[in-house]
Amino acid sequence: MTSLRTPRWRCGFTLIEMLIVITVISVSCMILVPAVAKVRDTGQQTHCLSNLRQWGIALSLYLSITPSQEFPTEGFGSSGQVDIQESSAWFNVLPPLVGQVSLLERDNLGERMPRPRDRSLWTCNEIPSSTAQHYQTRTPFFSYAYNLWIDHASREAEHSRAGLESRLPELLRFSNISNPSAFVLLGEHRSDSGRGRFPNCHAYHLAYRHNGEKQVSNLVFADGHAQGFEKSAIYVDHSEPNWKLVNRGNIVWDPEGIF
Repeated sequence: MTSLRTPRWRCGFTLIEMLIVITVISVSCMILVPAVAKVRDTGQQTHCLSNLRQWGIALSLYLSITPSQEFPTEGFGSSGQVDIQESSAWFNVLPPLVGQVSLLERDNLGERMPRPRDRSLWTCNEIPSSTAQHYQTRTPFFSYAYNLWIDHASREAEHSRAGLESRLPELLRFSNISNPSAFVLLGEHRSDSGRGRFPNCHAYHLAYRHNGEKQVSNLVFADGHAQGFEKSAIYVDHSEPNWKLVNRGNIVWDPEGIF
């Protein structure tokens, strides 16, 4: 008589099968995580470049309605702080042209000033979240800052340090710029050491927030175009004797081309 045996079904996985699964998952993570991080960083840089292009458009519109074609002022007060009440400052005349509220109007209405990571035209989303806690005052935070060489007083001070005189008029005009596509309008601003409180910047004030080890910073130029540059292409260490050599062909800070 043939006996009927109930087949035995194996439950669970063997150790080898589990090791294979774990290996496959680990390899997948090693491949996907860097790719996802790269996509995220590219997205953040694209957003930042878009912000700067908007500021470039604002300048173009401003110059088109200004008969003298004079650049806005930098808004840096004699007290060494931002002067929100300076009506001709870039942060007051440019924002309304791209649907934003000027800092002067915000201040008069008691509205909130730009803050780190507030996802607006004023800020880059790559700013570390820890930065926000240092800027919880009525003082605005500048993720993007104006080229300080546009201001006559700043330009004159830099030239006098080299024993030279500034040849351009007090209020810089667009016609004074020989190469608008290379002349810096705004740059990504460092947020450490309180630099985010200042509305102006120089080559050595830039932040390199994008593209990981390549350390890329975004700039917008007087012709309205924005572009990212690796640190090696624009970095200037002001502690070195040759720090004034800031004009590098496709990136010009000094409108007179002296440095």
